[in-house]
Amino acid sequence: MKFLATLFTASVLLFPSLGHAQTNLVVNGDFETGDLTGWTEMHFNGASFWNVYTGIALPPLPPPPTGTFAVVADQNGPSSQILFQDVTLPTSGNIQLSLIYYYFNHAGGFVTQPTLDPTVTPNQQARIDIMDPTAVDPFSVAPADVLANLFQTNPGDPNSLGYTPLTFDLTPFAGQTIRLRFAVVTTIDVFNFAVDDVQILADDILPPECFEGKVVKNRFPSQSEIIHKLTWWPSPSDNIFGYHIYRDGKLIAFVPKKGPFEYEDHNRKKNKSNTYELTAFNNDSETEPLTVTLP
Repeated sequence: MKFLATLFTASVLLFPSLGHAQTNLVVNGDFETGDLTGWTEMHFNGASFWNVYTGIALPPLPPPPTGTFAVVADQNGPSSQILFQDVTLPTSGNIQLSLIYYYFNHAGGFVTQPTLDPTVTPNQQARIDIMDPTAVDPFSVAPADVLANLFQTNPGDPNSLGYTPLTFDLTPFAGQTIRLRFAVVTTIDVFNFAVDDVQILADDILPPECFEGKVVKNRFPSQSEIIHKLTWWPSPSDNIFGYHIYRDGKLIAFVPKKGPFEYEDHNRKKNKSNTYELTAFNNDSETEPLTVTLP
């Protein structure tokens, strides 16, 4: 028996996934413990220190831009100081670093030597690096040890900078352990360098893409059937188990990781709309849903 399949234009609402399951991989990145919990500080000599501060601790140092506390480098003589934390990144997903930094250089300018050694003078600089944590010298600036330089003061830069956001894509380092390092060298005069709200956010898994739906009506001689056909592109993440499909808030189907990347919901009612949600999932998390509404 032959039948006709007729395609009707459907009203499709497609919403991108805006907020996936995310965890800040940095311990105490906002310094709200009031101390340096989670961080390691090192000094080339005893003339420097990292202070977790609140309020206006060292004018013209402004109050922390977020929360109650931030950390600032201070000195009472020529010195080199670093503050760092090692972070193991997930093997897949979108991994983003963000932080807010500030500086006030009491010297007349910057001198950027190719070393953090304060005995090489003059040397007045600050930098933010992604380091290889296996580097023998934690003060190293050798290209083999510095995976990426995110910020560095240079001659001619302004002597002060208000709290400024910085972002960096860590996705190329997925699956690695990296070291986030803040470094300050002062041989001329005091150099206050402050940091707050350090975050490394990782989407545990990325959502599928291009979720679409259409209405198909199969006509038989004695009756017709309404089908809602859903299609999508797979998640870029390798660590998913598959996909969940929800109709009007209820789970109706599981699709394996390898597909097929389509689903047909049969025997839909005429003049009744359905809202479908599509997620990718694994043992640890499930993405925020992509949504399609079909009449």
